[in-house]
Amino acid sequence: MSKRKLLSIFLLIVISGFLYQFEISIHLVESNENNNCLNSFSIKPNLINNRVKSNEYLIIGHAYGNHSGSNKGISDKVLKYFESLDKKNNIILTGDFVRSGSKEDLLLVKKQVESYFKTGMFAVGNHEIKTNQNNYYDVFENDLFMISENKVDLVVANFSTINWLPKISDQNKINAFINSSENEIIVLFSHQIFWENMTNKTPKKNGPDLLETELTENMLDWLNIGNKKLIIISGDYGLNSDEIFCEQSNEGNILFIANGIYENDNDKLIRLNNYDSGFYFEEVNLP
Repeated sequence: MSKRKLLSIFLLIVISGFLYQFEISIHLVESNENNNCLNSFSIKPNLINNRVKSNEYLIIGHAYGNHSGSNKGISDKVLKYFESLDKKNNIILTGDFVRSGSKEDLLLVKKQVESYFKTGMFAVGNHEIKTNQNNYYDVFENDLFMISENKVDLVVANFSTINWLPKISDQNKINAFINSSENEIIVLFSHQIFWENMTNKTPKKNGPDLLETELTENMLDWLNIGNKKLIIISGDYGLNSDEIFCEQSNEGNILFIANGIYENDNDKLIRLNNYDSGFYFEEVNLP
């Protein structure tokens, strides 16, 4: 390879890095411990002609807020934040987005999501099915969502079962989806923090609801990711901590994240910024 080509490649790398940092600064993404951890596997968007923003996702766990509130659907605090958004994007609710699980409450959340977002995806929580699990399916129909973005695959699944794992048929669908994709990064969304025995630090989950079996030290033995990297974002969180939990596995190929709101002063949601040539996460403080 000629020196001129080597120099051109070097300049492209430098410019790409600069533009990535410029993008970060535009979105006011602080270089802090949380954002650095959240972006352990992120792919920097490329040069400006390949940096078309395709989709943006807001990720919120325990969206109905604290246990003592009177709201039936999404927290008033969260709805107020939705009203401040200048355009419709997409939302992923990682469980417990209604208080009672009644059909009336679920219909309310569906209406709220449709009012502010282009699409909504839902990781079923215990509150959605505690009254009658048929209510959830009558309103939302699906509890498994799988989307391939340009550089990352998104899987939103129902872990609110007696063993905190998706049903076998969904496991098979997820594996088939992953195996058919050329993307090297997978983001798996759940409500339950089913992976709590797989991290060095213990995430302060909200509770053990629905669980009737012992959690193992490898709750991912059903998932065939091969040489790909996996990011797990779980939403049954916020009651005992208002700081995002983020830890990389000892093997370096899995990133464990837990985050939910509880109407505290330090409540946060996570935004996934997706481009044609890359993606990154950022924590967003709820005012």
